Amino acid sequence: MLRALIPCLLFCALSVLLLAQKHAGFMLYLLLPIMLVYLLTSAWRIRKQPQRLPELPLKMLLCLTSISAIAMVHMHYHQQARTEANRVVTAISAYHQSHGAYPDSLQAANIHVAPAARIFYSLREQQPSLFYPTTFTPFETYDYQFDTQQWQHRAD
Repeated sequence: MLRALIPCLLFCALSVLLLAQKHAGFMLYLLLPIMLVYLLTSAWRIRKQPQRLPELPLKMLLCLTSISAIAMVHMHYHQQARTEANRVVTAISAYHQSHGAYPDSLQAANIHVAPAARIFYSLREQQPSLFYPTTFTPFETYDYQFDTQQWQHRAD
């Protein structure tokens, strides 16, 4: 029975390896139909070989586990990015409160951000702009609105 699970196990492991990367989570929407077709095809084949029936729940469990793992990794990425961005917002707001103006740059406010965090700040005409890319999809960002003190999702 283990031999029959090897293709499913390899497919699920490869899916997790590829889709758990930052900005690749959106491909989960492509993976779900493929897994559904795979499971339905497996169920159809088992119809002719009832002795292989115990394989189907294990294949389903492998597929659901890989989907859950991808979702949890991306949830962690999102929480990590938002926590770092909120730290920067707090520091910029504190600078604004103490100096009466927004900083020209993060370096001017002595705010250190790791390059991997990919948080971008600029000041144009005394209006601050702070954003970071989403971790689930490419080409989308979360922008911070300093006037409403809220994050806004900006789709591409």
